[in-house]
Amino acid sequence: MDGICKFLMNDKNATYANNGDDIFASAEAYSKKIKDCTPTDRDRVWLQDMAKSVNMGGKGDKGDLLREVSEPANINDMVHFFPHFKVLFKLAQLGMTLTKQTSLENKLKTAQKNMDSSKVQLEA
Repeated sequence: MDGICKFLMNDKNATYANNGDDIFASAEAYSKKIKDCTPTDRDRVWLQDMAKSVNMGGKGDKGDLLREVSEPANINDMVHFFPHFKVLFKLAQLGMTLTKQTSLENKLKTAQKNMDSSKVQLEA
């Protein structure tokens, strides 16, 4: 739940204990926070760590949250949180996609500048 709070508050220090009452005050408040959340310009490593904790790492090892949710002894306690875990994972995916898009756009601009510079040199 802390991970969702970090995303929705756009604050790496946000926690459920400190911010949960505002975020989860009602279904409408929670829905509005999710709709207003645009996880752009987030630290790529932080996004990857968040996604890995909810899903699996690159080596196929389960993340902390996935391991807790998958534990048979915890199923009855965790089933209510499953939709929140899915929201958290989708926010992490969206953040990584937007970060990748920004990176590719910057590379494209740099390549375009280099191409324009080379074109000027050829014409001179």
